[in-house]
Amino acid sequence: MEIILVHGDNESQIKQVVLQWKENFKKKFENSEIESHENLNFKQILNLALKTDMFASKKLIIIKSSISNIAKENFNKIFEIESQDIFLFVEYSSVRKNLKVFKEIQKNHKTYTYLIKDFDLKKHIQQKFKENNKTINPLNLNLLAKKLQNQINNASNEIQKLCLLDTQEITKNDIDQHIVANLETSIFELTNNLFQNKTNYLQTLNNLKKENIEEIYLINMLIWQLKTLSQIKLNDTKSLNPFVVRNNSQIAKQITTNDLHDTLKKLIEIEYKIKTGKIKTRQESYQYLQYLV
Repeated sequence: MEIILVHGDNESQIKQVVLQWKENFKKKFENSEIESHENLNFKQILNLALKTDMFASKKLIIIKSSISNIAKENFNKIFEIESQDIFLFVEYSSVRKNLKVFKEIQKNHKTYTYLIKDFDLKKHIQQKFKENNKTINPLNLNLLAKKLQNQINNASNEIQKLCLLDTQEITKNDIDQHIVANLETSIFELTNNLFQNKTNYLQTLNNLKKENIEEIYLINMLIWQLKTLSQIKLNDTKSLNPFVVRNNSQIAKQITTNDLHDTLKKLIEIEYKIKTGKIKTRQESYQYLQYLV
């Protein structure tokens, strides 16, 4: 039996890899079968393995989100079964390396890890455009990467929208028209512009207001973002995702600690006034946010 484990927090990349393996499997083995299962327990996986037939069609058996269910069991009962089939375990988070099941697969089978922190978004965009005979200049590549930087797991779907356009070169207008930055990206832009560009800050804030984003949610997101920047400035990053650290390091360098603390204090005061009813309307809340710059 061939055992493969693919795991990590880069869900989008993992899904692409699995899709590619499925296509390659069908091409390589005629009359082959592909099964897909999710959240199986030890007994269910064991039964799948016992059903394999050396004389039947070769199978690719995909088992998602199930490794933790066999970690404390005698998983070798499964792995030692003689079979021509491939068991592909898929996990959308990193499997702990100290687990016996991970060590066994790593030692005697195959493991593949896909992490967001290791993901080169610009390189991925360029590769996809090259595959689809699309071109993009460096400025627009930076713009697209910026819009997609906080939605890595949805990046491929967004890039595919541009690949389907009836034009060879991807322009700024194409990006603005077809790619919508998610809320996290908007908060990132809002925080960045808060300290560097008053006009852009007010424009981003106005866009969020038009999208009917609840002001208390927006304030809480800003508070979280400023606290994250403060942690990065203090080099207290153990509790932060490495991708978050890398993504915010440049902004953190450009902001003084005093400016961070002063703005954070103002946001906490605004939050308190909303919760205690001293700020009564949505319009008033957004006016207070405008006064931050």
